[in-house]
Amino acid sequence: EVEDSGRVAVETGKMIYFTSGVENLHGALKVERDSSSEQDGGTTIPRRLAIAMWYVFHESLEEFVPTFQASAASEEEATSSLGGLKPRKVYDPNDPNAPKELFTLSIPDRIDISSLFQSAGAYLVSQQNKPLAGSWTISQYGEDTLHVLFKDHSAMFSLDFGVALIEATSHAKASVVVERHTDGSRAASLQYMLQESVLLHGLLDYLSNVILNESSGGAEEEYVGHEMEKARDALPARRAS
Repeated sequence: EVEDSGRVAVETGKMIYFTSGVENLHGALKVERDSSSEQDGGTTIPRRLAIAMWYVFHESLEEFVPTFQASAASEEEATSSLGGLKPRKVYDPNDPNAPKELFTLSIPDRIDISSLFQSAGAYLVSQQNKPLAGSWTISQYGEDTLHVLFKDHSAMFSLDFGVALIEATSHAKASVVVERHTDGSRAASLQYMLQESVLLHGLLDYLSNVILNESSGGAEEEYVGHEMEKARDALPARRAS
């Protein structure tokens, strides 16, 4: 199983510190319950209060802080309006740490996204020691996102399952969004770029087999094949023949 290795329970007085590279992408999960709401019959809206601060040695290293864009309530409303799918993430164009989208892969409506997520995770775990032992580290973030970190820590990529397509088609409304992450201060290494392509080409082969396993053929098969080729064309290296 894919291990969620980065979840830390909240506790009064606890401090957490870690290196700031792509090996430690971090964030806070949604607040599901507030102990004070139990005392007033559940009328209090769960919330989180936090003060973020950090120290840098030079202004060029200063952390980019995006403006607050949406409340939890509006996010839930957006998800509800999309039939339970997640809205596509929007990044500030001025953020040097914003990830680069590699491709968006449409998933036919008949495919269960949760099952596909588990299958993709199992495949990636099976490949984590290629080309050498310890080449990749696979971790789960939240319920439907996978982080795939390369051993040199120059970059990683993520797979976000269940994202609503900007324009739904007759075959699909949901997608998997694949993004590359760096720490903003250096580019991904040449070795990373090569191995990223090798791993993602293999994953696309695997997902194609899973999706088309019970396909009735015809238009859907042609649609899936087209989507797979678009994804391959976005990778920095071609598939080995």
